[in-house]
Amino acid sequence: VYLQSVIQPNEKIEFRLGARYDRHVYPLSAANDTAISQLSPRFRINVFPDGSNTIMLYYGRLFVPTNTEDLRAITSAATGGAAGEPTVPERADFFEGSFIHRFPSGVVSKLSAYRKNSSPGIDDTQLPGSAITTDVNIGQVHVTGLEAVIEVRPGGPLSGFLNLALIHAYGTGAISGGFLNETPPAQPFDLDHDQRLSSVLGLTYSSGKLLATATGIYGSGLTNGVTPNAPGLPGYDPTIDPTPVLGTGLFDFNKAFKVDPNFVLNASVGTNLQAGNVSLRPQFFVDNVFDRKYILKGAFFSGASYGRPRTFSVRLTVGI
Repeated sequence: VYLQSVIQPNEKIEFRLGARYDRHVYPLSAANDTAISQLSPRFRINVFPDGSNTIMLYYGRLFVPTNTEDLRAITSAATGGAAGEPTVPERADFFEGSFIHRFPSGVVSKLSAYRKNSSPGIDDTQLPGSAITTDVNIGQVHVTGLEAVIEVRPGGPLSGFLNLALIHAYGTGAISGGFLNETPPAQPFDLDHDQRLSSVLGLTYSSGKLLATATGIYGSGLTNGVTPNAPGLPGYDPTIDPTPVLGTGLFDFNKAFKVDPNFVLNASVGTNLQAGNVSLRPQFFVDNVFDRKYILKGAFFSGASYGRPRTFSVRLTVGI
């Protein structure tokens, strides 16, 4: 159930108020009638100082249900007939602030900062030896991010955008749910989709019947599967286990727990042709133009992942 109201006392400010109620039942748990419910308030304020600037502040209480309970039943025989703990919905507090500025000549910039605290959080894992993935719960998940976007859309044939993101997503506490329980590290750990710095640069050329694009993607590296060390706990000895400690700050790049950075360039070209009442649109795509060899991530939740080699594809769209 969701209710929302928009209040705009004048043209300079706007309030968006909302509330959502969720009830999630997971009958495959130990108690057949177990359920989780939550009332989630939402609040957003938009400020328009002038026609070139917009300021946005937002808070939302999040409730993310999971739908993997039936999948867990499929594997009960393979796990000795005893299913693991149920995966419960993610519940989180989300805070965000954004500033948008519109420059002359079709240039728009946006700067955003956000923080999400989940208790519990949700991630996914893969059943060994298969392509089946399922959600798992992590006791606590914290995500902090800064993002900047610039879009350039002048009057000519060339346009483009640049997106820069600095994000840190890490978890603490027990890992449960899904098909199999995992033993968590003894201290905070980066999530398997955590990549501290990423950027995307896109260029588009459109003139007459010709359309060409180029997209460059940079990533500072996902997790490599190395378990962080735990100073202060019984048995810790840095001379025996010199694994570095994982930092939880936004600017802690934790290179010891990341694969190498990578850069990939993708490109495409296409045109429009007309033959009587039939329109033809041939397109040619190249992924990983320079055929870079790289690893996206190591074995953690969903296993190792490798980047695609240079790939060519052709598409022909026929309209009648």
